[in-house]
Amino acid sequence: MKRCARVVLILMATASAVTAQVGKLEPLQRALSEAVDTHDFERANHTLSKLALLVADIHLQVAIAEADTSAVAEALSAGADPNSYNAAGVSMLAAAAAQCQDTEPIVEQLLRAGADPAQGHYGGQSALEVAAQSSEGCPHVFVRHGMEVDVSSADALRAMISGIRAGDQQVVTILLDGGLDIHSLDPQHDEWSLLLHAVDAGQDQVASLLLEWGAHGETALATARASGDASLAERLEQALQLAGDSDISRQRKQSKK
Repeated sequence: MKRCARVVLILMATASAVTAQVGKLEPLQRALSEAVDTHDFERANHTLSKLALLVADIHLQVAIAEADTSAVAEALSAGADPNSYNAAGVSMLAAAAAQCQDTEPIVEQLLRAGADPAQGHYGGQSALEVAAQSSEGCPHVFVRHGMEVDVSSADALRAMISGIRAGDQQVVTILLDGGLDIHSLDPQHDEWSLLLHAVDAGQDQVASLLLEWGAHGETALATARASGDASLAERLEQALQLAGDSDISRQRKQSKK
């Protein structure tokens, strides 16, 4: 089923890429034909270069849909514009960041290639906002790359949650240092705490980090138990036990000094 969905996504991306560029392709094709007919080879070479860049842009969009990092690198090397848009008005960066299950490395590639995080959708949304609004997005990557966010905003919370679930301790620390509330709750997931997200995602080190910052373990445990998810509650109890053991160990080491 997932493979079928991926194939459909790739086909849609290919069609979208061609549609987005067809308005540019036709006049270039005419210009090339006229240049050849008049033996204007300088103009022909110039037109061919433009055509090659358009093909590279199409290649880039399909590569992103396929989550093919090698193909993305090839397209960028061939001159693809990392700030190009598809037919739906979504930038390549936003398209990659909105489906980050397989494309987080591609978001990194595009950012390194000069993709502008401020460009996300023709409607005025940034790539961060597009990613934050997607259930599979990875807005935390933008934070890691130095993009400033309002820590009181919904986008910052989504970046924190995606960073937690990805095990990105750097992003978690950046946002907490910036003032994001350690006790923030996720309105899109039954008011889950940040700690619950960490435990649910199996990110034990992030869970420990959140506890060090003062996350309420007992409150999270009560939520887990109330949800009826016995497995989640058990894993959270284990995380709290590990955190407690670590605290005791640190206290013993300090008392010996």
